[in-house]
Amino acid sequence: MKPMISIIVPIYNVEKYLEICLQSILKQTYRNIEVILVDDGSSDRCPYICDFYNDKYENVKVIHKKNGGLSDARNIGLEIAKGEYILFVDSDDYIDINTCELFIKEIGYNEPDIVVGNARVIKDKNIKEMRHKYITTGIVTGEKYLKEELKTKTMYMSACLNLYRKSFLMDNNLKFRVGILHEDEEFTPRVFLKAQKVIGTGIIFYNYVIRNGSITR
Repeated sequence: MKPMISIIVPIYNVEKYLEICLQSILKQTYRNIEVILVDDGSSDRCPYICDFYNDKYENVKVIHKKNGGLSDARNIGLEIAKGEYILFVDSDDYIDINTCELFIKEIGYNEPDIVVGNARVIKDKNIKEMRHKYITTGIVTGEKYLKEELKTKTMYMSACLNLYRKSFLMDNNLKFRVGILHEDEEFTPRVFLKAQKVIGTGIIFYNYVIRNGSITR
């Protein structure tokens, strides 16, 4: 049986964007997925939206918790995930509906620690690609991948651009550091330096929406 992908979505006061995000996930052409929604103490309608999807779809799980920040929400989702592979999606962004299918094809029989993808950055009506230059021919170490990408200055640190093997993350205690901003810039190099099996792809799957009020903004 092909592996399950757990998609972890940390959620905080994004009711305007949440439906688009969740629809992009639940319409995946690859069906062996679970969706973990971590409501990080939202004060808008997000908790109700989460519960609606939890009631409607068997593969959706919801956690409601006190606000602890993005890192804490991702870590909690990671702890309960049952999939062999993990994908993080921020709740004001969305993914292409064939994302998981494309990643599963790349995995093959290799059991990689990380599969690297790419994104579009959407700001107002402008779209720009975030594309890694190093497309591997087979498996490389994370250190090798990181060095090649740093040479070309195309190493994007967003944790959402990569598919991770869960056992690799858990065995190496690779979690997000709680209490800091731009936690991906601390997390991603640490993860790649531990990885022994990385696949770099040309897949563009992630739609990264720049909005007023986001952490990045």
